[in-house]
Amino acid sequence: MKAGPFISMLAGVFSVEEKTVFTFHRFLREGGLITTGARGVNAPDMTPLDAARMVIALLACDTPKQGVERVPRFGQLRPKTFGDSCAWRESFTPDEFASLFPGAETLEEVLVFIFSRYLDQDSEDASRWFGENVFSLTIRPGDLWAELVQWVYDDPGEAGKIIRERVISFRGDRFDPEYPHIPRGLLVERTAAPINLSAVALHLWADTQSVEEGVAALLAPFARERADGH
Repeated sequence: MKAGPFISMLAGVFSVEEKTVFTFHRFLREGGLITTGARGVNAPDMTPLDAARMVIALLACDTPKQGVERVPRFGQLRPKTFGDSCAWRESFTPDEFASLFPGAETLEEVLVFIFSRYLDQDSEDASRWFGENVFSLTIRPGDLWAELVQWVYDDPGEAGKIIRERVISFRGDRFDPEYPHIPRGLLVERTAAPINLSAVALHLWADTQSVEEGVAALLAPFARERADGH
């Protein structure tokens, strides 16, 4: 997927104005954080790493120009709360994290893994992975904090109620002297829903397929919903 369609895709998936996504992309590109190369037909394709960095920028930054500083900082956050659980909130264990995201140690690497699912495995296996691992991603810039959240229901059916959440928290040091201070001010947090994360992965893969295969893949989730009567 070339840069133009990539920007349009992210704008559509996250319901953000395309000119805003373009500006985020430009700042990251000029900062050496996005794949660059020739133009036109020889332009490089955007990668899962590019997608990970753009998603972090959209969630962690108040303005596009903050991306060059904040994207590497948030991208390198590591899980910090393994074993920190209570009745309604349960942390994934280190072994569970390693099993879910093999080889990943940072938030950026986790997102790269997620966005590579359809590219790295059979589409049915990738769809199954997303069906079994329904995560949202929330970033709270002022706290240098990010969290993957998975809800647990009392009934796996559509009428089930949320009884607790399972989380993977990533935290950094707000006062690290190597980085500019991020003021807390009014606490702001932004969330990418599970459908947003899976859609990015699916679009990156669909762009590598024929038109017919790509369209069929993009429509598959809606076809399954109709078949299930949802």
